[in-house]
Amino acid sequence: MFKLYKKVKSDLYDFTDYCGAITLRSSLDEISEELDIEISAKFLSESDIINLYDDEKKIFEGVVVTTGKDQFRTQVTAFDFGWYLNKNEEVYQFNNPISECIKKICTQFAITVGNIANIPIVYKKISRGTLSDIIKELLEYATKMNGIKYVPHMRDGKFYVEAQSNAVVVYNSDVFGVNVDVTMLFENTTVTRSIENLI
Repeated sequence: MFKLYKKVKSDLYDFTDYCGAITLRSSLDEISEELDIEISAKFLSESDIINLYDDEKKIFEGVVVTTGKDQFRTQVTAFDFGWYLNKNEEVYQFNNPISECIKKICTQFAITVGNIANIPIVYKKISRGTLSDIIKELLEYATKMNGIKYVPHMRDGKFYVEAQSNAVVVYNSDVFGVNVDVTMLFENTTVTRSIENLI
């Protein structure tokens, strides 16, 4: 069962009963996840922190970025903290292994790191742009050098970079009774979760 909470300091306030449609989207192009909520009351404002739980497991934590209200409901859009990687611009002069370059970016902008794959390839270049574009540039260079594709993403409020070969997608066929690894069939992967008209 899905539950939504507003976080105030260390306290969580359940507002699930006020919610209608809930949509959680992620995109490799954006790094961060987007949560859209329809609420029947004015309960959230811009910059509020909200959490989405699936049973006891937190699957989203982020900041409310936009709200829109009509006579009956409020539309809320929130992004996880990877959103800051998409919005902030910076200039870096790198001369370090790529995994260290990415950790430096996250540390500077207080993005909590879950795990960054070990990428010992040294990157020597000046990079300018949004933080997410710089990270993508670093990972594209790594792929050119070692042939491994890397997936940057936010999960449980933490930033991860993992080799795509570690992100296995399995197709399970009840008809034939077999499991088939279909990871290599995907070039860009998007996962969409939606609960329409939650009651």
